[in-house]
Amino acid sequence: GGLTADFAELIIYERVLSAAEISRVESYLAIKYGITMPKDYVNSSSGVLYAYDANYANGIIGIGRETGGAGASGYLQGISESESEPNGFTLIFDVGYAGTFPSDQYQVNSYPTNNDFLMMGHNGGGVNFTGTYNAICNNRMGRVWKSVNTGMPTSDSVTYRFNAATFNTLMGGGNYQVLI
Repeated sequence: GGLTADFAELIIYERVLSAAEISRVESYLAIKYGITMPKDYVNSSSGVLYAYDANYANGIIGIGRETGGAGASGYLQGISESESEPNGFTLIFDVGYAGTFPSDQYQVNSYPTNNDFLMMGHNGGGVNFTGTYNAICNNRMGRVWKSVNTGMPTSDSVTYRFNAATFNTLMGGGNYQVLI
């Protein structure tokens, strides 16, 4: 028998890769395709972009740029959505973004400098709201996100998009605020 499968991407090397090189390739593919891995996400020089944290090891997504230099991946990710939660949360770097998600996923006209990334993962908590949180906020979602910024300019615009249909069903409609 042979193999019958669909491949999103096939990367071939003419030699056996070291453990560090394998980690770089896995990180590149995980960020590009929104795949959560139980290990650190690293760039092409093995610099840590998102350190594995068991408390925030769900739905890991990231946007960023890595171009130029020896071993650089030539990577430009302007929109990220977790493959494990396709109807959940989308992270968009929207400075100069041209297109509609997800069909024009890679058309970003402007971007931060090389090796700037914003990575996020969540605690796996529920998306339903629970009792009183504090005097200002009546309810709090059980799901909490952790973000790691490795150079993304804070003056640039990043959109955090939730799937409205999914969240309206879970929360019964209404107006909600996101605290960042």
